[in-house]
Amino acid sequence: MTPSALSTQIGLSGAAVTYVVQRLSEAGFVRRGSDPRDRRKVILRLTERGGQVVRDFSAGISSHLHETLADVPDDALERAHRTFQVLVQSMRDYRATLPSK
Repeated sequence: MTPSALSTQIGLSGAAVTYVVQRLSEAGFVRRGSDPRDRRKVILRLTERGGQVVRDFSAGISSHLHETLADVPDDALERAHRTFQVLVQSMRDYRATLPSK
């Protein structure tokens, strides 16, 4: 992912992303590399250490959600899923109306 794509994805300014990426790089969680198709572009990649943090965090969240939702009936989960799909699409539609940075 490029820093610009990350900026768009998380809604931070380019300067803020540069700062965060620098700190993550210094901590050994991400590394900068060149795009093989365009060496002028910077590509951000997780290091093994960064990937492990993501995997551990994701596993913890997944386990917690599984325990939390274990007693919720399937039909209630299906209704919630449909509701969240509508909300996410609404947010995407709204974001598309905003002026680009």
